[in-house]
Amino acid sequence: YRRLIALVGVQLLLWLFVGVPDDQNPSDAAIAVALAALLGVFGVFIGILITSYAWMKQLGSKSPLLLTIGMCIPLVNLLVLAAISSKAQAWFARSGVTVGFMGPKKASLERLRRGDA
Repeated sequence: YRRLIALVGVQLLLWLFVGVPDDQNPSDAAIAVALAALLGVFGVFIGILITSYAWMKQLGSKSPLLLTIGMCIPLVNLLVLAAISSKAQAWFARSGVTVGFMGPKKASLERLRRGDA
């Protein structure tokens, strides 16, 4: 869960660097930064797809592939992320795990692992 949230955040940040070169006179350094950022975005994108599919499958979604495809579409991916987050938070609540902004609290997960939840 945390990984998926972090990957989407990193992807959004990397997109800022893709547009670094100036259209009129791009420098070699700006082009290198943009290419590195684009490679980073691609790697993060693959991580997002793998993680979102695994989460949806693990949470028992009826259409994990459809939701994973939704993660490929800009802005729609934020809605899909909200849906995944909602399903994950409901599962955590049923399991007695407290969830914060970036996912489940470590103490709650430890209780769940020990079987105290």
